Amino acid sequence: MLNQFFKNKNKAFVVDILIVLLFTFIGFIFITYGIAIHKNNTKDITIFILMLVSLSLNFIFIYRWKCVKKLNHDFQDSEKALKKSEHRYRTLVESLIEGIGIVDENEVFTFANKAGNEIFGCEGNELVGKGLNEFTSSEDFNFILNKTAIRKKGTTEVYELDIIRCDKQIRTILVKSSPVIDENGEYKGAFGLFTDITEQKQIAEKKEELIKELEIKLADGDKIACGFIPICASCHQIRDEEENWHPVTDYLSQHTNIKFSHSICPKCKIEIYGPDKN
Repeated sequence: MLNQFFKNKNKAFVVDILIVLLFTFIGFIFITYGIAIHKNNTKDITIFILMLVSLSLNFIFIYRWKCVKKLNHDFQDSEKALKKSEHRYRTLVESLIEGIGIVDENEVFTFANKAGNEIFGCEGNELVGKGLNEFTSSEDFNFILNKTAIRKKGTTEVYELDIIRCDKQIRTILVKSSPVIDENGEYKGAFGLFTDITEQKQIAEKKEELIKELEIKLADGDKIACGFIPICASCHQIRDEEENWHPVTDYLSQHTNIKFSHSICPKCKIEIYGPDKN
């Protein structure tokens, strides 16, 4: 807008000079003609010159007024469009559930949206002006500095980071960070998009523990099912590693997750109660 203003101003200045030269030339002709005809009429010639100057200045004033009015109108339209675009941008950024933050080259926040402040446990816009070292351990901050060294080369990275919030809660966030490079190619900070994944990570860890526990139980069950078990040919008791004998039900209950419920098969029922008993 400023460049356009000065560009239009320079054009108006050139036009002003051309107008003055044109009227000066016209005035010179008329003055010369007036002197030739009215050699002794100095008063008329003077009035005529003043009229030409006044007409020239009025013409310049009207022309410049129209230029300024048009420039002001264009400026107002551009300002309205800029405010409208800024409103859309702020509405979009503030309505996101993901945190958005910008840090400078010293890892200090210069911008954070509402979700970003909430993820870091900050009230209002408290996150701006704080450094990442205030939310991380010394080990994790060194990890961030190593990532920054990579980002300075223009690389975008995704990584997990443990943070200590303003309310002292420890949370895990997933960060997608991109470098901010100026027109001279110098690193000026980083733009980050981050999400709190603490609950998801806890669920994943618990799921992993359950899978490992199930694998161990299945491995134990396979060992019993595939191995050799010494069993008495008469009473069908099972001998353990310590040479002790156990009923089949007791042995399997101790070494597997199998549970038994007792009933009587039809053949045994006849042997115990006779053929006429149901």
